[in-house]
Amino acid sequence: MRKFKRFNHVKVLIPLEAWAIPNIVAYLLVDGIGYSGLFSLTLMSVELFQYISLNPALIAGLKGSTSAIGLCIGSLPASLAFGKLPPKYVIPVFSVFSLASAISLSRLDYSTDSW
Repeated sequence: MRKFKRFNHVKVLIPLEAWAIPNIVAYLLVDGIGYSGLFSLTLMSVELFQYISLNPALIAGLKGSTSAIGLCIGSLPASLAFGKLPPKYVIPVFSVFSLASAISLSRLDYSTDSW
């Protein structure tokens, strides 16, 4: 892109210098899969409460926000461990917590008696 004068003022989403980082493609794939898993878990929980349990949209959103609140609470210990634990341990732990969250959501009864 730098060869063409027309693209000199263009700012790309991922800077060209970032592509020189080792394993950047693998990191982007793993990161994208992780975020898509979080998004699909939140969407699945809101749709479960809204369309199956027939809750109003506001109540379904509040009940479905537990995964986002759990993510915020879980990010506090992760921020304290930043630099102390290598990323090769953090990514599997994140995957286990995401799987546990999906399993706990699947165990809810459609009548939401567990709430």
